[in-house]
Amino acid sequence: MSQENIPQNFPSNTKMAQHYFKELLDDGREHRFQEICDYIFDRCDGRGVGGERMTAETVHSAIWYMFRHDRDFRYAQTRKGYYQKNNAENLLGNGDSGLRQYSMRLLDEAKEKIRLHAALPGLSDEEQARIQPVLKRYLKAIEIAAEEIQTADFSQVTMSADNLEINGLHMTEDNDCITAHLQQQFDSDARFGTELYGTDGYMNLYAEYDPADDRLEVFYIIYHVDGTDTGSPDDPVTVNDLTAAEKETILQLMRDAGLDELIAEMNKDQDSGMIMT
Repeated sequence: MSQENIPQNFPSNTKMAQHYFKELLDDGREHRFQEICDYIFDRCDGRGVGGERMTAETVHSAIWYMFRHDRDFRYAQTRKGYYQKNNAENLLGNGDSGLRQYSMRLLDEAKEKIRLHAALPGLSDEEQARIQPVLKRYLKAIEIAAEEIQTADFSQVTMSADNLEINGLHMTEDNDCITAHLQQQFDSDARFGTELYGTDGYMNLYAEYDPADDRLEVFYIIYHVDGTDTGSPDDPVTVNDLTAAEKETILQLMRDAGLDELIAEMNKDQDSGMIMT
């Protein structure tokens, strides 16, 4: 037995069992629990840190603690009694050992803790009135994040504040909406399934916000070099798979560009066609 693996070098039996568990699973293969126990017993010569007999119960407790307390999702229980080091396929998949479900569990826990403490006893009525709207916004933000994580295809390009800019806002006189020209710095083919790459065609991307219905629509027109178009000003192509995060990002960019001021101006004068940039 090498010096580094002498049981007394570990602070506890749990840490020792976890060390050898990871050492075995580093081969990337699936291992059953009894095989894991045999390996650990062999590595520590069957002895715990204090010289006591190492047991399967101690190994099971160490694995449970690593999964449930440390949340070490580098390792996964693949089926009952079997364990394996996680790979990219498992981490990106929808199983319990994947990052998606791990993130959902964390969000669910955060939401539950906020709800459990929403009453916040001991605060005055005035303090409660101040904090409750904030708690509601936290819960709403968690719900939006959970929806995004649960439904989004993360292999797909998404629109974000990092790859979008607002290139002008204007009021639409015929339907009392506000339209933004979106300047994109992302792969349009990857996001929308178009086939612009390698051509000299280009896309105009727009967002239209209806303040009366609090409704946002995104649409585009593609202009091809042969003179044909995909969509038209009167009948553009609507983006029907906007995520909640994309909608919120575009709305925030429009607000930053003067959306609220335009809405106020629209309320004063429905016939205004002023451009604000």
